[in-house]
Amino acid sequence: MYQLYTSNYGEVGTFESLHVLKEHGYRSTFISTQDTKHFEMKQRLKEAGFDDIVDGEDLSYVQYPNDYKLKGYTDAISEVLQRGRSFIHILNSQTHSRYSVEKKEKYNRYKNNEDKGRYLNAVDESLDIVYDMLVALQADGVLDNTMVILTGDHGQSFGEEGYFTHSCATVNPQVKIPLCIFNRHLPMLEAEEASLMDLLPTISDLLGVEQPLAHKDGLNFATQQRNYLFMYSETRGYNSPSNLCVLRKNKKYYVDLLKSEARILDIDDKEYTGEKLKGDEIRQIVFAAASKHKVLD
Repeated sequence: MYQLYTSNYGEVGTFESLHVLKEHGYRSTFISTQDTKHFEMKQRLKEAGFDDIVDGEDLSYVQYPNDYKLKGYTDAISEVLQRGRSFIHILNSQTHSRYSVEKKEKYNRYKNNEDKGRYLNAVDESLDIVYDMLVALQADGVLDNTMVILTGDHGQSFGEEGYFTHSCATVNPQVKIPLCIFNRHLPMLEAEEASLMDLLPTISDLLGVEQPLAHKDGLNFATQQRNYLFMYSETRGYNSPSNLCVLRKNKKYYVDLLKSEARILDIDDKEYTGEKLKGDEIRQIVFAAASKHKVLD
């Protein structure tokens, strides 16, 4: 959340993007089936600049379970879009642990009695819910001038490389997520890599809104490329990360302090043999990036 709305690594940025959009006539709304009272989320959303926050507690009156509440709130979303310039962030909950599948008889491509299977089935169900929402909004005629972004805040590990859950490693299951921006007026293009901190700079450029990016790490991934992408795990305690990497030219310089590992991986997280570096040399590359972006204490 922090990196998304500051366009910066770590805790060094300021919340400016939504405030700039507001100056250009955009009203911002955050909608989630989760309760935002946990982990200081509501306070962070207010600091980020959201004008309206609608969460699971506010949606309790909607007579649908879990993410299906979003379908019951579609008319309200349509009204917001019809009122004028709007920025709406919708966050679902079923794909978050403990992974909830409401219609198990329909969403059962994977085993619902296993965590990973239930997670993947929850993804299927959530995507169908989003699709139905978009169909309804299209029928209302509010999507022609609306930019739709589909993404996630993180992936999930289920034992790969010995990791579980998220925010503990920079392995692909945790950091490779979908990111799609769609509007019928936009040309087709594909970016090799992007970060969530690039999202607001990219959206703002597409909207013709100039953001103060002089001291930002984010960029417009549709038109710009960075020399490297730095990634790190961040705990809720905001202490120094134990797992970090630098992704450069399809090579991942990877360090895990808890496992005392320093490796070079390819884009698929397999051992890369085309470059020979000692562990200390790999650590030097990664720690230099961490220091530059003020991530390590």
